[in-house]
Amino acid sequence: MHYLFKHVLLRDVAYNMQLRQQLQRIHWLAATGIEELHAENIAPHYAELAHHYEKAGWGEKAIRYWQLAGDYAKENYALDEARTYYQAALALQSSAASFPLPSAFWAMIYAALGETLRWQARFTEALQAYQNMRQLAEASNDLPLLANAWNHLSETQDVQGNYRLSQESAERAEEIALAASSELELAHAWINKGFALFRMGRLTEALDLGKQVLELTTKLKAKKMIHRSLGLLGGVHDIQGNYQEAASYQRAALTICRQLGDSQRIAVALNNLGENARLCGDYQAAVALYQEALVIARKVGDHPGELAFLSALGGAQAGLQEYELAEITLRRAIQMSQAAEERFSRPYAYLFLAMTLLGQGEIAAASQVAQQALQLGEEINLLEITGGAWRILGQIAMALAAPIIIDNQVYNAPICFATSRRIFTEMGAAGELARTLRAWAKYELRHGNQEQSEKLAAAASEIFARLDMQEKHGG
Repeated sequence: MHYLFKHVLLRDVAYNMQLRQQLQRIHWLAATGIEELHAENIAPHYAELAHHYEKAGWGEKAIRYWQLAGDYAKENYALDEARTYYQAALALQSSAASFPLPSAFWAMIYAALGETLRWQARFTEALQAYQNMRQLAEASNDLPLLANAWNHLSETQDVQGNYRLSQESAERAEEIALAASSELELAHAWINKGFALFRMGRLTEALDLGKQVLELTTKLKAKKMIHRSLGLLGGVHDIQGNYQEAASYQRAALTICRQLGDSQRIAVALNNLGENARLCGDYQAAVALYQEALVIARKVGDHPGELAFLSALGGAQAGLQEYELAEITLRRAIQMSQAAEERFSRPYAYLFLAMTLLGQGEIAAASQVAQQALQLGEEINLLEITGGAWRILGQIAMALAAPIIIDNQVYNAPICFATSRRIFTEMGAAGELARTLRAWAKYELRHGNQEQSEKLAAAASEIFARLDMQEKHGG
């Protein structure tokens, strides 16, 4: 009986092995058939090929086809599919001992996965993918690849709103790129560092770095980096109040993006032009540009972009005094931002919502939201927001005809306006400074301090005239 039992087991094992071999051969025949049949247009079939080669036991071919399938899906903005395909390739990493692939190969799959996750606002997962990339680069002592990993970490930290960490990662990439004599990664690091400095209000440093990196990227003919360099310079000039120069940089960036056919970057460039229009007071043009950017962001699945563009759209709607519409837009942006656990767009949404609520006479609600903007701006060192929040808090105190209390501290309107003035003066943010001075002038006039009001109003008017801004569009 024992012999018969063993015989049956052996028979079943042999049968299962034979069946598995037959199935593997069927999958191999299917894969080779697809390759032959669709040789002239094989890209749409990468995922099928990966599946069949994996089932056929051809691990290396399966991995390479999963990678290609991920790239193809990402290029066509099918981000869920791209993520699935990259993860399928990485799942075979442990079984690749018999056909060792270079660390750089696996690192680039992690890089592509990280970018896909970042577009989907899955930041924790994206950071982990880039950390895995970094570890592979360190293990293989591949310095350019290591600098690239730190640069990707910096970019992800930026869209999260972690600007200090973004700067630190960019500086780490800069150090490694210099050691590796990699001008491309050095340019990448300078762009990331420049944006971190820009976000934190260090405009002069950001401007100097932007000029330096534009020169380097132009020499390297790296169009994608030229676009980002132009965007950085345009952003700095916008905050400094050099609106015509800013628009020139942003239009040049848009031209390059269209030449590249890069929809995601086109949306960013359109948004940047919208910011330029909003800051100039042309809110109608800003709305049109933001809406165009939003359509593209939603089409390509750029979730962080969608959040930023939606917040900006709400700000422009508030500028048009379309307060009910702006409130709907901004509350939606805040809800989406909270769900994504990002802090890049949310401070702006809070700031614009406070303006909207103040415009509707909802003073208590405006005060609460303005304090949220202030708190978040201080947490991430976003001076543009903190300066704007103090200005709105001054306007709220003026509307209340009473000081406001923040963390058990009492602040009257002049203190709020003075704090806003100090921040914008230190930043060199001329347009925002003019808006603060004008709001303060209205307060002094209301309280019978005509001489002080005229002094503040004259200073604001001088800045508006110098920047070629219409005072009625001062925000």
